[in-house]
Amino acid sequence: GKRQSVVATGSKAAAAFAVVGGGAYAASDDVRVEVNNIFSALGHLFEDFNDSTREFFESIGDKIVKRKQEPWLLELATMKYPDNVPTLVLDLDKVILHLDHDSRQGWHVIKRPFADQFFREISHY
Repeated sequence: GKRQSVVATGSKAAAAFAVVGGGAYAASDDVRVEVNNIFSALGHLFEDFNDSTREFFESIGDKIVKRKQEPWLLELATMKYPDNVPTLVLDLDKVILHLDHDSRQGWHVIKRPFADQFFREISHY
């Protein structure tokens, strides 16, 4: 009926747009740069959305299950270290490691190149 005709027309228009757009993408560096910028911005928006939803659901979990009020680090005096100990603080999320989702494989961790070598090297200190 009429709905099928509208869907078919929309599909044809989308295919034509894809062909013309694909041709413009292949032919023009400006179009390619702009499309890449748009997709990069969309990727950042999805990462921000993922971060905010994770924080939201963690806050709900915190209301249901109370966290123990334990310190994150032991007191330096109980660790029997010298007075001056160098400390390296690393932000793993999106700096050294990146959590990625693939529709076929699900969630997996992507490591920055040479991350293993970096950790092997700093483990000596």
